[in-house]
Amino acid sequence: MVQRFAALTFLVLNSLMVASCGFLPADGPRPIIVASQGSDATDENAPYRVVRLNQENVQSLKELPEARLFSRFGNKAKSPTARIHVGDVVTISLWEAGSGSVPSSLPNALPPQMIGKDGLVRVPFADHIDATNLTTDELADKIQRALRGKFIDPQVIITAQQTATQSATVIGDVVASARIPLNDKGDRLLEVLAQAGGAKLPAHEVLVRLVRNSVSETVRLRDILENPAENIYIHPGDTLYLMKSAPSATVMGAVRGTTYLELEDPTATLSDLVAKAGGLSNTQADPSSVYVFRYEQASILQKFDLKGQANKNSPIIYRVDMGTPAGYFVAKSFPIKDKDLIYVATATGTDVSNFFNILRSGTAAFKGADTVIQQ
Repeated sequence: MVQRFAALTFLVLNSLMVASCGFLPADGPRPIIVASQGSDATDENAPYRVVRLNQENVQSLKELPEARLFSRFGNKAKSPTARIHVGDVVTISLWEAGSGSVPSSLPNALPPQMIGKDGLVRVPFADHIDATNLTTDELADKIQRALRGKFIDPQVIITAQQTATQSATVIGDVVASARIPLNDKGDRLLEVLAQAGGAKLPAHEVLVRLVRNSVSETVRLRDILENPAENIYIHPGDTLYLMKSAPSATVMGAVRGTTYLELEDPTATLSDLVAKAGGLSNTQADPSSVYVFRYEQASILQKFDLKGQANKNSPIIYRVDMGTPAGYFVAKSFPIKDKDLIYVATATGTDVSNFFNILRSGTAAFKGADTVIQQ
């Protein structure tokens, strides 16, 4: 009876192998699955795009630096005309002309005043003046008109000492978290960060999140330093949050050692990461199907004539053929980014090998069971 059961099982396993190798265990998606579910340039509904890498398009990627902050927020400086708001501190200086229009005395500076919730400032002989949303020149003119008839040719100068609403906040892994007053000339991100003492950690280990109104974007500090377009102007009310996050990548599939690697070298390439994972498995790997899974900006997709959504990262899979000498040069020049996933596909021939291993194990089990029954 055991022999009949073994024969039946053999037939079932053989049918499964012939019907599809998809029933056999694998490290991940096979090349045919990756290709069939990916898209070409015209398919907008595919879950991801597949790009075959060569030296030409790798060079194109290098020439197209990422500009996440610039593309999300632009690079327009704040209005040079600052206005007074609740919480600002102003100093009012008054002059009165003497005989012959000669000033009667040195400037008479009133004590600094913080603009309260009512938006008013107090001026002798002029009572309360509404300063809300006025420039310093507009407030000076308003006070000057209120004092006419009470003083001889009154003159007024307003100095904004502290402008709570004309500031940005820097917090997180910086030397000194602070609210940074912004200059009328405009302050760029790195200038504001410097006023908070700078980052505590190396630039490649620091993520910078810029929050403006209800919009936020996160980039690595190293990318801001390397790409001047990312050093955008900071606006009043912006928040900069610095956090530690060492860049990393994962290597999976038919390599000698599947691993999670920190990218200590910012110039690490695909070949570097594959080597750190022990290299391709000479018994399992399909060297023509080495993939890099990544989310890319719409500008990157446009470089390959692929369709993507504006202001939204899209999934893309880069394929490298490391079965050719040219493929190794491509892998050596293709830079790896934070959170990349590198997957080496299993060669088709290993499916047959896996099947016979399963069959061999099953046969041994049947023989063992037959021996036990005979005893």
